[in-house]
Amino acid sequence: MNAKTAGTTLLTLGLVLAIMALVVSCQFLLLQTSFIIGAIDGGRFDESEYNLDGSAMADSVLKLTNTANFGRGGTVRPELHISATASNKGDVTESLLSGFDLFFIGYFADLHLHAFTSDELDAFYNWVSGGGVMIVTCDSSLYDAVCDRFGYPSSSGATSPTVPTGNNALFNGPFGTVTSVGMDGTKGYFPTSTGAIVRGVDSGGSSLATVMEKHIGQGTVLFLSDIDMVTSWGGISAGAAINNDNDRFLANLFYYATQQVNP
Repeated sequence: MNAKTAGTTLLTLGLVLAIMALVVSCQFLLLQTSFIIGAIDGGRFDESEYNLDGSAMADSVLKLTNTANFGRGGTVRPELHISATASNKGDVTESLLSGFDLFFIGYFADLHLHAFTSDELDAFYNWVSGGGVMIVTCDSSLYDAVCDRFGYPSSSGATSPTVPTGNNALFNGPFGTVTSVGMDGTKGYFPTSTGAIVRGVDSGGSSLATVMEKHIGQGTVLFLSDIDMVTSWGGISAGAAINNDNDRFLANLFYYATQQVNP
């Protein structure tokens, strides 16, 4: 190989390496590093205790927004930001939902004066079908309007704790392995699981479905049959650190949800 040929080969190799480095860099930059989680303003239902803006989930929010858990240099990279919205009946629309990466539904009575309208329930469904991601909690048949709209009504009577079905990312994720998740209060379950992936069941011997995953259109819904899996009543520890199985489940759940968001 003469000097000219060698020089051309080195130049070509250098160009290829530069392009490869640029592609890797662009892929890294395209990774979403911040997610906005929407939640219903608890004041709308007079039940703000059991929602992301409520007292029973105050420690849960501390853990989700702690950059030592979620953030650059944390256990996982993406940062989570929480915003309460839809404080009035009828506020939920596909346009409203489009401003969020994820949406969380807490403990809201179906018969409340300001309960979700049929148009709002349709908006949730259509948003998910178009690529949205939701975490929905439904403790019983009196608190399951959103779950029911997706085809999975809830009933009460499960036995605490919830345990995993095999090795799945909600119970074995970046925040550690979860052997069981404490529940409290009505402790619901899903009588129907057809078409969904059952991720967790109760420990009463009948293996009642308590945690499920469903892909609808381009989106994903993660169903919990008891809000207290992710509240201080069920076992979330005080403070911003991840300390126990309920904490680990909470963190794995929200991280997994971020990974379902379409870029």
